[in-house]
Amino acid sequence: MEMRKLKTKDLFKFTRILRKLGIKDSLKQATENYNAEGKKKGEILEDLGTDMVFIILERLDLAENEIAEFMGDLLGIKPKEFLDLEIEETINAFKKLFGQEGFMSFFKQAAK
Repeated sequence: MEMRKLKTKDLFKFTRILRKLGIKDSLKQATENYNAEGKKKGEILEDLGTDMVFIILERLDLAENEIAEFMGDLLGIKPKEFLDLEIEETINAFKKLFGQEGFMSFFKQAAK
C-alpha cells in the first residue's frame, strides 16, 4: 500500500493526535535517547519507528477516529477502510509513516 508524502496540513493533525494520546513527552524522550546512542540515521529511524508504532498502538483507543482519519488520508483510503486493515498492514503503515524521509523533522515540530 502506497503512502503519500507528509504535508504541512499533516503536522496539525499529528500534533492533535499526540496531545490526545498523551504521549508527546514519551515520544520526544525516545527520540532524544536514540540520538544519544550514536546510532546511524537508518538504525535510529528503524528502531524509533518500531517503538513509536507500539507506543501509539497501546493507546490507540484514545484517538481512534483521529488516527484513522490521519492514516487513511496518507494512504488514500477512507478512515473506516483503515480501521478494517489487518493488523500486519496497520503496523506496516505506521512503520512507513515513521520511516518517511523528513519524518524526524516533522516529528520534532509536532512534539514541540
